[in-house]
Amino acid sequence: MLTIDVRSLQHPHLSGVGAYVHELVNNLITVAPSEPMVFFRNAWGEIPPLPTDWLTAPRAEARSRVPNKLLNAALTLGIGPKLDAKIPAATFFCPNLNFVRLRPETRLVLTIHDLTFEIGPHWYSKKHLLAHRLMRPRTLVPRADAVIAVSHQTKADLIALYGIKPEKIHVIYPGLPSAAPAEPVILPNDAALPERFALFISTIERRKNVPGIIAAWNKIKTQPCHKDLHLVIAGAPGFGYEEVLQAAGASPFADEIHLLGYVSPGQKTALLSRAALFVYPSFYEGFGFPPLEALRVGVPVCVGVGGALTEVVGGAALIVNPYLPGEIAEGMDALLTSVALCDRLMSRAPQVLQRYDWRRSAEEHWRVLSSNGS
Repeated sequence: MLTIDVRSLQHPHLSGVGAYVHELVNNLITVAPSEPMVFFRNAWGEIPPLPTDWLTAPRAEARSRVPNKLLNAALTLGIGPKLDAKIPAATFFCPNLNFVRLRPETRLVLTIHDLTFEIGPHWYSKKHLLAHRLMRPRTLVPRADAVIAVSHQTKADLIALYGIKPEKIHVIYPGLPSAAPAEPVILPNDAALPERFALFISTIERRKNVPGIIAAWNKIKTQPCHKDLHLVIAGAPGFGYEEVLQAAGASPFADEIHLLGYVSPGQKTALLSRAALFVYPSFYEGFGFPPLEALRVGVPVCVGVGGALTEVVGGAALIVNPYLPGEIAEGMDALLTSVALCDRLMSRAPQVLQRYDWRRSAEEHWRVLSSNGS
C-alpha cells in the first residue's frame, strides 16, 4: 500500500510545491490506475476537497483531525502515534519536506526541492528557519529509503550538505504546470496593463532578489529606447517584502512599477503572454518553474546563475550574476534590443521544454515508489 502525503494541498492558493504535488498525483493515478493509494491529510477545520477522480477505488483519503500545530509538535517531540500507526502504509511518500515520523518498517520516499534554508539562512525569517529545523531534515533525509531530487543541483547539495550516498538519490525532473486560460489583469489603480513591460512572477521573498530587479530596471530606464518600459512584479508577499516596497518607493520611476500581489493562474497566463521580457535573477533555486513558463509562451528570459537555474533553462535563457545589478541591466537591455540574441536563445527552448513532461515524470516516480529497494 502506498500512502502519499498531500498536506501541501490544503490551502486555497497552491504554492509552487502544492502545484507540483497536484500535477504529480494527477499523473500517478494515470500511470498506475489499479494500484491502491491512500492520500493523507490533516486539518482541524474545513479544507478544500480532493478531486473526485483521485478517490475512485482502490484509492482513498485518510484524514486526521488534529490542529496542525499540535500534530507538528507531537511529531517533532516523538509524542503520540506515528503517522502510519492507523494507515496501512508499506511505503510513505512525502513529495515535500514536512513533519513526519514513521515506524521503522515503513519505507519512506522523500522529495527534496531545495536546501536553500541551509545554503542561505539569511534569506529566511527566524520563524521559517525554526519550522525547517523542527522538521528535522538532517534526521529525516538520511532516514529515507529513497530520496527524489528535482534537479542535479539539489542532488549535489544533498551529497555535500547531508552526506547522502549518490546512489540513494534519484533525480526526476517535474513537468511544467498546466497553463490556465487567460483572465483579465487590472492594476491596483484600476488601470490597464502597460503596453510594454518587464515581468517578474513568484513569491516575493528575499531569495528572489526583487530589489536587484528594480535596481537593474532603474538603470535601463534612463536609455531613450526603454523610456516606455514598465516593471510588473506579481506574487504573494513573503519575507523581505518590505525591502521591495522600499526599493520601489525610492525609484525615480516609481509610478511605473506595478506591484500586483498574488495573481491567479489565469492572470499569470495573461501576464506572461503580454510581457516583453521575463526577469528572474534569483540568488538560489533548487529548480524554478517561472522561467520555463515564460519560455513556453515565447518570452525571452533572463535568470540568475544561482543554484539550478542554469541547469533548468539549459541554454535557452540569458544568465547573469544576480549580485550585480549592472549585469542584470545589461542582460535585460540585450534581450530587449537584440533580435538575433532572442532568436538564438528561443531556438533552444523547444528542446529544453521537452525535458519537463508530467507523464514521464510520473512514470519515473512510480519506478521509485514501487521498488522494494532504494
